[in-house]
Amino acid sequence: KGHYIHKLVNKKMERKSIEIKNLSMRGIRFNFVGNHKHNFKPGDEILVEFRLNEMPGSLTRQKVIIKSFYKSFISAEFTDKDCYKNDFVFKIFING
Repeated sequence: KGHYIHKLVNKKMERKSIEIKNLSMRGIRFNFVGNHKHNFKPGDEILVEFRLNEMPGSLTRQKVIIKSFYKSFISAEFTDKDCYKNDFVFKIFING
C-alpha cells in the first residue's frame, strides 16, 4: 500500500491511496484504493510513496512518469534513471 501525491493546477495537493501491484528498479504498476477517478494521461508526473513490505524505515518516495493504463492499473516509470546513487535499489533488494 502507498499513496500518490499530485499537484493540482490551483496549487493544492491531491493525496490518494494506492495499492502497488508490481515494482521493479525501473518502474511501478499500481491501482487506486476505492472508486477514485483520475484524470491522468501518459506523460504526467506524480510522486508515489510507499513502504516496502510495510517495514519501518523503508519509506520510499519516487517521482514517476505515467506511461500507460490497463483496466484499473497504471504503469509508471521512475524519473530517477540513476537510482543506483540512492538507497532505493538496496531497499528493493533487502525488502522486496
